[in-house]
Amino acid sequence: MRAASAPRSSPRSPSTWARGYAKSVREHAPQAVICIDNYHIVQLATKALDEVRCEHWNELRGAGERAAQQLKDARWSLFKNPADLTDRQADTLAALHATGGKVPRAWAMKELVRAIFAPGLTVAAVAELIGWLLARLSRSRLKPLVRLGRTIRKHRDGILAARRPPPAALDFRDLRRQRVLPVVGWA
Repeated sequence: MRAASAPRSSPRSPSTWARGYAKSVREHAPQAVICIDNYHIVQLATKALDEVRCEHWNELRGAGERAAQQLKDARWSLFKNPADLTDRQADTLAALHATGGKVPRAWAMKELVRAIFAPGLTVAAVAELIGWLLARLSRSRLKPLVRLGRTIRKHRDGILAARRPPPAALDFRDLRRQRVLPVVGWA
């Protein structure tokens, strides 16, 4: 958690996507800006990719094709950061892309989500990338990706808030006055 605020009167609060957490923050610290970190967004994109992969795998398995086993073996190639792939995993990913279909499309969307968090991007650039990504997700015709787009759209402000640089750190006494830090008493 950053000990900083958006304007000096509204501390930032990292979110874990839990509805109860956000509700509690809004109730007890209405001035707080809820920030959604990149880990949770990429995690949601990876889960959407896995849903697409599992659905396609079940279709192939039902048809009795050998390709089902190859797709099952490609799981870690799809989930890993492309820069961290082994040669064998990179070959598997290239073979998947060569066949086309919904799994490579879902992988491309997951990588677009990762691209939002590239270092050095301005908040305006991230906002533009998110808008472009949301348009692509909504037109993907893959239910898990459409659902991912709705979630990102819902939490867009929190994603952008996390990308904004924090202002100068507040003094400990300022945090005490704003009742952000709990009062600790010794027994």
